[in-house]
Amino acid sequence: MRLLMTQARVHLTPHTGAPAAVAWGAAAEPGKHARSSGTSLPSPTRKVISVVDEWRYDGHWWEPTELKRHYYLLELDGGTQLELFLEGGEWWAARASD
Repeated sequence: MRLLMTQARVHLTPHTGAPAAVAWGAAAEPGKHARSSGTSLPSPTRKVISVVDEWRYDGHWWEPTELKRHYYLLELDGGTQLELFLEGGEWWAARASD
């Protein structure tokens, strides 16, 4: 699994609101840099084959910053699994495995 932590562009299914297609890296936000210090190669827009899992993470009470994230584990066309989350209205590609 590769750590990405880069912004993503997500197309949602109208009737369910679940991700239908996703792109990350330079393909998602031209001119913006990834959150981590590593480089992130641009990805083409990929179709979501299935939502493997979905969960919320609100952080821990002892952490100084409150987190409110909605996570998805997605299976994409070509067999890639992508961990994606929504935080504060922005989508992030967290991790991917081929």
